[in-house]
Amino acid sequence: MIKRFFIKRPKPHYHVDQRPSNSDNMTNNTDVYINPDIVKLYAMTIEEFNTKIMQNKQKTQKAMRITLMLKLLLTLSSIFSIAQWLKSHHHGNVWALILVISEVAGVLLDTLPYFQQRIELPKTKLKLEHIYFDMIRDFTKFQRFEIDEREAQRRYWTHRRAWVNATSK
Repeated sequence: MIKRFFIKRPKPHYHVDQRPSNSDNMTNNTDVYINPDIVKLYAMTIEEFNTKIMQNKQKTQKAMRITLMLKLLLTLSSIFSIAQWLKSHHHGNVWALILVISEVAGVLLDTLPYFQQRIELPKTKLKLEHIYFDMIRDFTKFQRFEIDEREAQRRYWTHRRAWVNATSK
């Protein structure tokens, strides 16, 4: 489903499907033509960008939850092993081994992919949101006739290239 991002339309008659003929007075502004292909292109792309931003947000939250759970597990294992070691003084080698393993796992936690995603995904999300909002702004300008069709297409492809560059890194 395509979301509609129509703000205010011009007050005079708004015809998307009809081109004004050459005999019409273009300064009258009673018949205004907006290319429906460009409107559809912008609307579909904005929807696609919004979906990918939401997917990025979900991946970020998942990576943060997994990292938090791993850190919590390591912390609890360290605390539990120290407490048992101090409490019973039996099997000291076992509790020392658990402590060493949890400390090594804590150091290796920074190399796990989820930890790296937790850092990289929010940066990417900020770049993508910036491109997304720029595209919405330009689409609104096109609908308000602040930019013409050629400029709208140029800006569309500029945003598209910026999106590909932001997602490929």
